[in-house]
Amino acid sequence: MAIGRRSFIGGAGALIGGTIGGIALADGRPPVTGDQFNEMLLRNRTAQRFNCTMIRPAEEGPFYNPASPLRRDIAERHAGVPLTLRISLGNLGGGIGCTPVSGAVVDIWHANAKGEYSNVGEGLQDRVTAGETFMRGHQLTDATGTVEFETTVPGWEVVSAAPPINFAARTTHIHVKIFHEWQIFDTQLYFGDDLLDGLYAEVEPYRSRNVIRVPGSTQEIKRLRNGDDYSFKRSESTPMTITREGGKLLATAAIGTWGTSNRGIPSFYGK
Repeated sequence: MAIGRRSFIGGAGALIGGTIGGIALADGRPPVTGDQFNEMLLRNRTAQRFNCTMIRPAEEGPFYNPASPLRRDIAERHAGVPLTLRISLGNLGGGIGCTPVSGAVVDIWHANAKGEYSNVGEGLQDRVTAGETFMRGHQLTDATGTVEFETTVPGWEVVSAAPPINFAARTTHIHVKIFHEWQIFDTQLYFGDDLLDGLYAEVEPYRSRNVIRVPGSTQEIKRLRNGDDYSFKRSESTPMTITREGGKLLATAAIGTWGTSNRGIPSFYGK
């Protein structure tokens, strides 16, 4: 049974206990106690701050599933270059760097190295993956506003579409949906062309997929780079920082959002 966005957000605090929507409040937020108020003041006075950049909202995309698993490792042993994805969420409203936002739900999903999404039915990609959960998961940000996922570098993708469009192609990207209190924020994260060019020149299964056949047809499409991707250009995105840590690729994204509340983020869409 699909879970609505309101139920998902309302139950965010219950995710640690393994349920979604279990403690949603019918009449809004519970009253604040004196201890909670003092803890809030102390937390904001002593909060670790970090540098982050405001990231613009982007479309959710057609393959979101609100029933994604609560987990760190989302690859499910699919082939691909191992990747640790570190996302930090901060509030830019304080005026001095970013104040971490803890307790936010960060939900991600992306294609595997072959350009396939999980939980996709007939008519979009060559393989039906209905009911599968690879490359999907969510976590709650910790006290530093951070979550980490273990996954693989996604592949670029081509899906079929009705005429006159016939197909939709995308550069390599990761979808992100963030829930905090009653707010929702969608964005997409990208990889630098230099990294991707190297993978598609030298590393399987990427190397075999520089050209993809449009599902259900004989038409073939060459791989899109960032500059050829409409969504990348429209959002004026900057690729993530990619380094190596412990012999594995590490992608980091420090997502900043505007806000004025010392509790966190009153609105993801402020300025």
